[in-house]
Amino acid sequence: MMKDGGPLAADAVTCDVFTRREGMLSAAGHDLRVRATRAMWTVDAARGELRATIEAAGLRVACAVRGGRDDPDALTAGDREKIDRALHDEVLEARRFPRVEVQATFARDGDRATVRGRVTLHGVDGPFEAVARRDGGWWEASCALDQTAFGIRPFTAMLGALKVGRVLEVRVRLRWEPSALQAVDPGG
Repeated sequence: MMKDGGPLAADAVTCDVFTRREGMLSAAGHDLRVRATRAMWTVDAARGELRATIEAAGLRVACAVRGGRDDPDALTAGDREKIDRALHDEVLEARRFPRVEVQATFARDGDRATVRGRVTLHGVDGPFEAVARRDGGWWEASCALDQTAFGIRPFTAMLGALKVGRVLEVRVRLRWEPSALQAVDPGG
């Protein structure tokens, strides 16, 4: 259960980033699901506010994705470690930009909520918008983020013949009692 305005329990939120491979040698690579493993999420339902701080070094490859489904056996532990290192050192520059910050407001209409906010990623602030849907006690939302808009150069290998696409899909699932989220008037 969520305490309004307080941090969500670690098992009450998941944040996954999905990458898509591109390039002439894209068959040699993998689409990936990257999970935020170290984050602090708070929701203030009365004010219609959501905040998150995600540690960039806590973004870890969960698994490869094939045909839209997790493929947990496609990558070895060594593969995941190598990709994580490249993600932290080359792509996110986690030492220089250690956190991803999210600030958003939401307005609920039944089992849907419009979420609008800002994300600071790689030292650059930018907008995002998503529609969240309730599924039992979970609220699920996804949005697309163009990593180049945040000054991130997508990962490339094999002289650019294999690369990660510019646009990432971010999916967030938050759990709390459905009655805890009250309708918020978006106009006031």
